[in-house]
Amino acid sequence: MALGLGHAKLILVGEHWVLDGARALAIGLPQLHTQVELIPAEAGEALADAQAAQMLQSALEQVGWRGPLRVTISSNVPIRRGLGSSAALAVALVRAAHALGHSTELATGDVAQRARALEALVHGQSSGLDPAAAAAGGTAVLFQQGMVLNQPQIHSNLASAQWLVVDVGQGQPTRTAIAIARQAREEMGDLRRHTLLANVTRAADDAAEALGSGNLDQLAQALRLAGDAIEPLGIVNGPLQLCRTLLLGAGALASKSSGAGLGGVTLGLFADADTARRAQIAVAERGWASWLSPLATTATHPKD
Repeated sequence: MALGLGHAKLILVGEHWVLDGARALAIGLPQLHTQVELIPAEAGEALADAQAAQMLQSALEQVGWRGPLRVTISSNVPIRRGLGSSAALAVALVRAAHALGHSTELATGDVAQRARALEALVHGQSSGLDPAAAAAGGTAVLFQQGMVLNQPQIHSNLASAQWLVVDVGQGQPTRTAIAIARQAREEMGDLRRHTLLANVTRAADDAAEALGSGNLDQLAQALRLAGDAIEPLGIVNGPLQLCRTLLLGAGALASKSSGAGLGGVTLGLFADADTARRAQIAVAERGWASWLSPLATTATHPKD
């Protein structure tokens, strides 16, 4: 039996702009994960989901496996929410496929690179950011042009701060959001595009530095700058905008959509758990599920 695990991810800075070379910052959410179990068998069974079957085939080709398998996939990562369900599956498949013939674990960086090829089968274009965060688990990753540049540790000064991740409903396929955001960037003037690209890179650097130094105000400012760079891309729809306004009104230091957009999740940064819980009650009254998590990313299960 071979097992593989991949985690959900939360992009703090860099949605879509990472495809143009901006630096980005993301974290894994350990409590939301996908597990794949592969068992050699006399006769295998085809996966019902065509995309998952294609990703599995690619993972097996990477390790040269040709025998029949019994495949079990279990996951609590919501799909089309900007939480990287495809990346979590890709990472889990890569790890499980590697485990078929190896007793040692595959290095995290190699897992992310192999998973990037699988994720591209689903989205058409993968920056590699989602697989990197999904493979890293609860660690933050500073990322640019296919590489993890740094994995900043979270300072103890931020121990009381909280993320509130709010699910406003299933979005459009990631491939659709990527196409819309790409067109928006292409139609911008050069000055506007280069300015926003530079702002995203600065926000990623500032956010990574703030995590390491424990500067909550700097982190909030970086998230605000990152959120401003997403607005012109046409992927922050009405529910995402409404949720952002609600979180800011409920005491969030910063709020932005996270992930591909056109639905999915909105992120709020709160200084303490009490304020975050009050905001969680407010979003529940709208009928939205949410996850409350300390900055160390030990996430709880969704609250409806």
